[in-house]
Amino acid sequence: WPGGTWSLRDIVEYDKIIAFACLQHAAKNRKDWVKNFYRIHKRAIERNESPYGFVIPSTQRDPFTAFEMMQVLENGLVEIERALDDFVADGKEYAAGSLIVKLNQPYGGYAKTLLEVQEYPDLRLYPGGPPKRPYDMTAQTLPLQMGVRCDQIEKEFEVKSELISELSEKDFASIYPHDEGGEWTYIRPETNKAYKMVNDLLESGETVYRLEKEAEDLPVGTFIVKDKLLEPISGVVGHMKSSYGALRMIDRAPKVGLYKSHAPSTDEGWTRFIFENYNINFENFSDQDLRYDRLSKYDVIVLPQNRMPMLVDGLGKDYPTEYQGGLGEKELRELLEFTKNGGTLLAFDNVCPEVIKHFYLPVEDIVKSLPDEDFYIPGSFLRSVLDLRRPITWGMEREASILFLRSPVFEIKGEAFPVGKYPGEEILLSGWVLGEHHLAYRSNLVEVDVGKGKVYLYGMRPQFRAQARGTYKLVFNAILNSLLK
Repeated sequence: WPGGTWSLRDIVEYDKIIAFACLQHAAKNRKDWVKNFYRIHKRAIERNESPYGFVIPSTQRDPFTAFEMMQVLENGLVEIERALDDFVADGKEYAAGSLIVKLNQPYGGYAKTLLEVQEYPDLRLYPGGPPKRPYDMTAQTLPLQMGVRCDQIEKEFEVKSELISELSEKDFASIYPHDEGGEWTYIRPETNKAYKMVNDLLESGETVYRLEKEAEDLPVGTFIVKDKLLEPISGVVGHMKSSYGALRMIDRAPKVGLYKSHAPSTDEGWTRFIFENYNINFENFSDQDLRYDRLSKYDVIVLPQNRMPMLVDGLGKDYPTEYQGGLGEKELRELLEFTKNGGTLLAFDNVCPEVIKHFYLPVEDIVKSLPDEDFYIPGSFLRSVLDLRRPITWGMEREASILFLRSPVFEIKGEAFPVGKYPGEEILLSGWVLGEHHLAYRSNLVEVDVGKGKVYLYGMRPQFRAQARGTYKLVFNAILNSLLK
């Protein structure tokens, strides 16, 4: 481009040219487009190969997230059926109400791509050489991202079913009991929706308690509120006669500061999007807020993933002074003081090494110097084993699927808590891994006490693109529990 003025009008005109060109092409070649559209979907309907389809059991640990996953398919025009009777598929029994996605349908290929486990090939630039970089992720696998039970079915099976015209949250039953009656409200912590409800309650001035130990049939981390403030929801919200169990209190909504550099970070945008959707009490802060010590109003600070060197240098010296800089030594010292004084700091993915370095944490990223030929994971889902004794894991299962995208791998060298660790084998769940042995028994989520506060190091993307909903709770708990009394 030779330079000159480039306005919003120029951008609009640029897009209009593209839009009209597309319409003109479609009009001139209408018959070819319609014919090819018909032929593609005719072949999809005639599909007769393995796998046959997928079954999504009606009993889900987080039924609301399962509903959200199925909405993605519904929005893509995938036909979804509901089983009217119990049935057997690939030798496994399923209850009536389970959802079925068969692949011999017009948009079956779309469903397959999103639901299946990907086995990405070992591609190299040349034999024995470095890996060939993929365009984007090596795995999508929505069930792993979202923590939803979904079984791939290889062979055709018989079932009495009906086509669902429009999905509803009621299409998912619950594996938990309904209402117990009484004057207290409990909210189970297994669902993401529970945290939205709690944030709403705190924002309205209510005090919320959490169970510190299991009590009766309620798990550790269950939220409890005085009075009947919410209507019962099967498996999530119920009423009980007393507030039994050891309780800890949250008497206000935590104030969260989300770092936003002048160097754009996609991860910050997705994090902001999630915080807005879950009504988390947050605001953005900038490099200047760090330089002028404006952090005391926050309870929690979140540092989203950003690329080096933009993380440290920001936009650089080609920009006006007020837009230069990033998380340099002075800014990180301010964050250290914030934490020492009782704050909670959440560092996501590639931000962790800088926090480790400047906070002198007893943690080492053991893969940062490894060449791609020895260790390379450009966007895959890995198995993590969680220490359920730590409050940050409340509501989680012992095993979780985490997203690894050229992330750090932690080895603990002193007093720190390995909240999440890789098992010794069978670490890869979907995608591509070179050098899996470097992960074995190493940590991917670490909790460190710093003065009166805490630092959480996430060697993963726990909220990646607002898709990794199965690990949202590892962020939500860290925020809410910052005010536990």
